[in-house]
Amino acid sequence: MIGTPASIAARCEKVLQLFQQRIGRWWRRLTSGTTNRSIFGAAVTVGGATGLVSLVAMSRELIVAAEFGTSNALDAFLVAIVLPMFVINAIGGSFAAALIPTFIRVREHEGKDQAQHVFSSVMILGALFLMTASLLLALANSLLLPVLTSGFDQDKFLLTQQLFLLFVPAIFFGGMASMWSAMLNAEERFALAALSQALIPLAAILALVAARGSGIYALTAGVAGGYAARFCVLGWALNREGVSLWPRWNGLSPEVRHVVAQYLPMAAGSAILGTTVLVDRAFAAALAPGSVATLDFGAKVGLLITGLGAAALGTAVLPHFSRMVANAEWDQVRHTIRTFSSMIVLASIPIVGILLVFSRPIVEIIFQRGAFTESDVSQVAWVQSLYSLQIPFFGMGILLARLLSSLGANHFLLWQASICLAINMVLSFVLSRAIGVAGISLSTSLMYVAAFCILSFMASRRLGDAERGRCRSSELARRTLC
Repeated sequence: MIGTPASIAARCEKVLQLFQQRIGRWWRRLTSGTTNRSIFGAAVTVGGATGLVSLVAMSRELIVAAEFGTSNALDAFLVAIVLPMFVINAIGGSFAAALIPTFIRVREHEGKDQAQHVFSSVMILGALFLMTASLLLALANSLLLPVLTSGFDQDKFLLTQQLFLLFVPAIFFGGMASMWSAMLNAEERFALAALSQALIPLAAILALVAARGSGIYALTAGVAGGYAARFCVLGWALNREGVSLWPRWNGLSPEVRHVVAQYLPMAAGSAILGTTVLVDRAFAAALAPGSVATLDFGAKVGLLITGLGAAALGTAVLPHFSRMVANAEWDQVRHTIRTFSSMIVLASIPIVGILLVFSRPIVEIIFQRGAFTESDVSQVAWVQSLYSLQIPFFGMGILLARLLSSLGANHFLLWQASICLAINMVLSFVLSRAIGVAGISLSTSLMYVAAFCILSFMASRRLGDAERGRCRSSELARRTLC
């Protein structure tokens, strides 16, 4: 007999529970037992969450492409957002690399309460930096924006200025959200930190649908509102983890001074490297109308891939590198670098091949509809194929940069960023005049090749210094090495 509906439902539920248990046991075996397995599990978690975020973001891009194409309005939007994003990444994005190694070392050796004191003090400093930067940008917009809009006419410039001022309040919320995301990663709560990024494109989609007649202003308001929503969600998540968000100054302790000492070169290096985006868009703005939008669309797929792979790995590996360094586990550090470098190369080579061979059909499938025309496809496909060359070098560079941050060597990243900016400026100037907007994407890829070579040299030197420091004194190793 088949049985009653209730008994059938009970059996189905039992089968489902058994399946979940087996999947759970398989996943725990796969991602536990060794440090590299733990890193892999964290990277898969971040990558999976980032993949879901990317689906939402890609939905937004499809709507934007159909609504605006490569129009002047979208050019204005992309230039208007670049300075606020620059500040968010430089101040908020640098927070993780500066705080997490010290936070974990203090938590490992001095307890969670002392680590909370360090976080509270550093958070106050970060908030002050963000508010100061927002005010300065708002006051100096009439001086900064003309540099980025050299090819814009007066109406296009005024639109850019209006959109820029709408973005300025988002700097504080976006920067603080980046800091709080870093703290969730330090607590190894990777999924929510990554998933919360979906709020930004989701808010943009809702704004475009709800205020369809408002055009580019709706898109701008939606993105700014998304940053505020992420700020609220991450604050709630940290509070549930028992991390106090109440601003409390606990003095300029040696640990706080160390975070600041690591943060300043990291933020400066991030600002310098972030300037490459400003440079790229400034050069694109000087070319034919629509070139900024063409450059942005051509980077979408490459950014999606690096976000799913390299950036997810960088997020996952930093807390583990920090713990290994705090406990002077140098053989494990080298093994981790070798393992994941090999994985990056093996995974990225076929991806680059596919993007080189099938770039045009990929662009046609994703973007060609509405205001996005056949002529736009040709330009975007060319840009996309040249952007793809950076993928393996970007991935390995992220891995080495996280190692240097864990070793307390963020000043090396400052030097690397300075060299890369110079390379990018020269190559963008030469190549944009030789082959147009596609030359800017090629210059970015060549810059990441150079960045990987520089980081390889710096990481090898610093890791050797750290190992020799262990031989002289284990205490020296625990105090952030050399």
